[in-house]
Amino acid sequence: MQLWEKILQLALLGSERSHLDPVVVESLRQYRVDPEDPLPQVILSGAATLHQIRRLNIQTQPYQHVLPEPAREEEIYHDLPPISLQHLNQILNGKFRPALSEFVQLLVKRRFLLPPESLPGLLDDCLQDPELWQDIQPLLGQRADWLIVQHPQWRTLKPQGDVARWSEAGFEERKLIISFVRTTDPSRALQLLKDIWENIGYRKKLGYLDLLENTLNPEDELFLEEALTDSRKEVRLKAADLLARLPDSQLVLRVFRELLPYVTFEKQKQRLHLALPEEIPGSTAKDGIHPGVKKVKKGGLKVDWLFECICRIPVSKWTEQFGWSVSEVIRYFDSANRADLLLSALAESAMRFRDRDLATQLIRYLVLKNGGIPEEMDWKPVVRMISPDDFQNMLEDYFDRQPGLLEEKNLATRMLEMGKHPWSATLSRQVINGLKQWMTESKTFLWNLWHYKRLLETAGYCSPVNLLDELAADWPMHSPVWNQWAPDVERMLRILRFRMEMRAQLMI
Repeated sequence: MQLWEKILQLALLGSERSHLDPVVVESLRQYRVDPEDPLPQVILSGAATLHQIRRLNIQTQPYQHVLPEPAREEEIYHDLPPISLQHLNQILNGKFRPALSEFVQLLVKRRFLLPPESLPGLLDDCLQDPELWQDIQPLLGQRADWLIVQHPQWRTLKPQGDVARWSEAGFEERKLIISFVRTTDPSRALQLLKDIWENIGYRKKLGYLDLLENTLNPEDELFLEEALTDSRKEVRLKAADLLARLPDSQLVLRVFRELLPYVTFEKQKQRLHLALPEEIPGSTAKDGIHPGVKKVKKGGLKVDWLFECICRIPVSKWTEQFGWSVSEVIRYFDSANRADLLLSALAESAMRFRDRDLATQLIRYLVLKNGGIPEEMDWKPVVRMISPDDFQNMLEDYFDRQPGLLEEKNLATRMLEMGKHPWSATLSRQVINGLKQWMTESKTFLWNLWHYKRLLETAGYCSPVNLLDELAADWPMHSPVWNQWAPDVERMLRILRFRMEMRAQLMI
């Protein structure tokens, strides 16, 4: 539903029987309508603003102002070949969409300019895909900086702000200023917040705290500890969450001390035991731990309390406390009476503290164990943290230990299906040749191999393109099951051909 229709719906229902959805709140802010005003005023202001915009549905005139000069670094870039423009259009139109990241990386490597007409669509995509934003930033010069400023949503990608305007700026402009200053002078940005903190509403406090998440540093701790005493629970919880992302914060130490009495290591048996508290310690509530019964977790409030505590502990605390290596922490956690909960909490800890080494060792352990994925584990973000080399090495080791077809629910299979890492030649051969061998010997279609249809498409995007002829050869076309797999094989080969042509044009 469009914003105009949502405003009309609110007006029809009346302010006493309706409320603002978060999406509506964010959209209204982009049009300089303050959603914290009384709801009747918000509805009227939103309707008036959008009505004027709708009336402007007229033929636009050419832009008459002076465009910014190209950045110096852009002058050494090259125009994109016409055929590559066609490739880019095919990607952006959805025909070969997963090839976008590879295409952008080639542009960066070969110093080709990103076509100006493609920037608006790509910037829209970047709002939902932070990885794409990271990829295309080397291709953005002054022209893109100018374009980003013209769109309210795009400004959040690359905030720019003038500190001199702080005193007269509104909430949205102040957020841009804070985001910009945090990249150059974090202490100054923090002081700006301290100066206004006591005189702003809790919604604005939450908005400012959100800006700190990706630029946290130890200097923020004292400010956030003070925010733990805020009168609004929402602000206290957000401040506690941020403090729990600083591995050496006092909050992390407090939680760790509360947790330790319930963790026992039996040295002779090399086994970890996790006990439940008789009563949930009330002291951890002020540090943002409010356990609840969640469908995704097995157990009650006490189990959830343990999980919430453990995921706030960096792995370094366990290695220091018990003298273990990271691999031993993982192994001993898996030996405990609540192994799935502990391993899931380790995954949360890896993401919370952006610990790539823990993420890599944890996923490697689970892959080579060849068991199921812990039900409560949010494993996909953890896998994204792994480097391409580590990804390939652990999966090649998996195939050495477990040759043959991949089972659908195995972590190795799920990781390959994600398509977020390139496959080595060895890895590609292991996946495809295993399927070829099965088709040669099979007489009936097996529904439990349906996941190989997804793997074939992923192989098209992730396999080295110089394997095209090899991967196209020796398919058992006389097999009784060939016709059921032929379209999927052809799709894989078509993707590989497209990528080969795409790379050939950009490598000129």
